[in-house]
Amino acid sequence: MAKLRYRGGAYRGWQAQPGAPNIQGAVMAALKNLTGDQGPLAAPSRTDAGVHAKGQLACFDLTSSISLNQLFKGLNNELPSDIAVVDLVEVPPDFQVRQNEGKRYIYRIWTAIYSDPFFENTHWWVPGQFDLDKMLHAAPQYLGSHDFCAFRDRCCQGIDTNKSVTRFDITSRQIEAGREIEVTIEGKAFLHKQIRIMVGTLVDIARNRRPANFLDQALNAKAYAAQIGSESVRTGNYRGHAGQTAPAHGLTLDQVFLTPDPFETRELEDWRG
Repeated sequence: MAKLRYRGGAYRGWQAQPGAPNIQGAVMAALKNLTGDQGPLAAPSRTDAGVHAKGQLACFDLTSSISLNQLFKGLNNELPSDIAVVDLVEVPPDFQVRQNEGKRYIYRIWTAIYSDPFFENTHWWVPGQFDLDKMLHAAPQYLGSHDFCAFRDRCCQGIDTNKSVTRFDITSRQIEAGREIEVTIEGKAFLHKQIRIMVGTLVDIARNRRPANFLDQALNAKAYAAQIGSESVRTGNYRGHAGQTAPAHGLTLDQVFLTPDPFETRELEDWRG
C-alpha cells in the first residue's frame, strides 16, 4: 500500500478514465513501467477533478520481487512532479482499504481584496465582504448525523444521504491585509461534492447572501421543501436548498484513518535510505 501526495490541478480526478489525465492512471502507468504489473488500484477516496491530497492511499498487488526501497525510488522517478509516493507498507492480500474508519479533509479560503499568487492553486479566493463570525456561529450545526440530501451534486448516485460529521473546525490567521481560513472536516463517508457544498453554504452566509437560518433549512431540506410546496418534493432533487459549491482547488484530502494503521503498527525498518 502506498501513501500519496498530489496536486490535483492538472487532473480530472482520481478515477481512471480514457482520454483524460487522472491520478489513478498515472500511478498505474508508473507501476507498469517499473514492475510490469498493471493490476487494479484500490483507493479509499476518489477525489474530484482539481482536488489535492496529502494522505491518499492506494492498494495494489505485485507479482514482482522488487524491494520496498526500489519500489519507493522507482515510483517517484516514474511519476510526474505533482504526484509523490511518501510511504509504502506491505499489507495482507485481503486488506480492504475502502473499509476505513473515516477521512479528514481540509478546505482553505483566502479572504482579501487581492489574490495571493502563492495561494492561487490551493485556496479559494473570496474578495469583498466576509463576516467570519457568522461562519463560526453557523458551522457547529453540521456536527452529528443529518440528511445531507441538499449537499450533494445533482448527478450523485448515492442512495443513502444520511451522513455523520464527527469534526468541523474553523481556524483563521491574519496575513498582512488578508485572512487565511482553514476548515477541517472529518467523517466516515461523504456524498459527492458534499464537503465543497458545506463550505460554499457557509461562505454564502458569511457574505450575507443567505439569511442566518439558511443552514438549518438546508439541513432539513425535505421538511422545508414540503412546507413551502417546493418542486423538489416531486423530483427528489434537493440540491437547490443549499448554497454554492466551493471550488475544487481549495480542498485537500488530508488523512485516511485506519484501525489498525499498517503504517503505525509495522516493525521499524530503514528501507528508504
